[in-house]
Amino acid sequence: MQRTVTQTITETTFIANGKRFHFYDVSGLLHHRKHWLPYFQDIILTIFLVDLSAYDQMMAENPEMNRMVDALNLFKEILQHKLLTRSCMLLLFNKKDLFEKKVCLVPIKDTFPDFPGEPKSAKAGGAYFEKQFRKHNEKLNKNITVHYTCCTDTKLVEKVATNLLVSVTNLMLSSVGLM
Repeated sequence: MQRTVTQTITETTFIANGKRFHFYDVSGLLHHRKHWLPYFQDIILTIFLVDLSAYDQMMAENPEMNRMVDALNLFKEILQHKLLTRSCMLLLFNKKDLFEKKVCLVPIKDTFPDFPGEPKSAKAGGAYFEKQFRKHNEKLNKNITVHYTCCTDTKLVEKVATNLLVSVTNLMLSSVGLM
């Protein structure tokens, strides 16, 4: 399976448990962000995908900006966006397979000097980044679910997708007072 960057905003519609769902992939590229607003209407779940292995990389669109720092800043903006106040958040730390290999070669502390964990520990690194993202939610107290994924691992993707479907169904039931 080849990894590709989302180049355009796409919509996928599917039916599950008799309900129609619309999935919008709005892409995180800088030039796409200004086009997101129309997709924020009536959202019950926001999926925020983070490339966990990009902690030491700079953005292609802005070579001065670290990709993980940009993801943290963007996550904060999305959490605080007025159209998403009722939306729950699914935070997916993707490319965990690459991250696990990379932390043995490129210490997290080189890019994030406040990293307190073992230099070659992917588990400590993942926990550190999860904590950094969750810090932006301390005052908002939104429902955030976190998964560590590897999109090339089909069994793991299937498990996350099943959990996602259960979460969305529960959110829908809750929004109409049935849960």
